[in-house]
Amino acid sequence: YPGVFGEVENEKKAFKIAAKVIKEVYQKDESPYIVKYNKNAKAWIVTGSLPLFRLGGVASIAIDKETGEILMLIHTK
Repeated sequence: YPGVFGEVENEKKAFKIAAKVIKEVYQKDESPYIVKYNKNAKAWIVTGSLPLFRLGGVASIAIDKETGEILMLIHTK
């Protein structure tokens, strides 16, 4: 994914970036999103979710905390 978003200092900013990128790439909203910080990777990991009793995959994105660079963007089935 092209573009760098600058320092991502909190989970609110990570959420906003992830929601924007996922919506742009996959044309869907997978909220509520689960936002976690991985201190080993120094990155925010944001994962979408599905409605209750619905089968399928979700998007996951890793955002570098210092630069805001998208390190990973995947969608499972």
